[in-house]
Amino acid sequence: MAAPLNQCERVAVKTGLLPLLQGRTSLASAITRRMETLNARGFRLVTIIPDQWGFFRYVLNFLLLFVTFGLYSNKRGVLIIFERVG
Repeated sequence: MAAPLNQCERVAVKTGLLPLLQGRTSLASAITRRMETLNARGFRLVTIIPDQWGFFRYVLNFLLLFVTFGLYSNKRGVLIIFERVG
């Protein structure tokens, strides 16, 4: 099977008290880590698109925040489009 020419990656970070204590709340550092990984595999960045949530995703996120008493939640991320070099 041939390697894909384009690749779409979803990058998002978690919010709340637990990710804050782990130091994993920066979207910029998550994007940088994903870009370095895919650049090493021979892809280059084409574009970054903000992720858009639907109504049920907001409801699910609110329920998750409520059930975990604010310890854990999701944050809207971005979609990154890469294309293979060479």
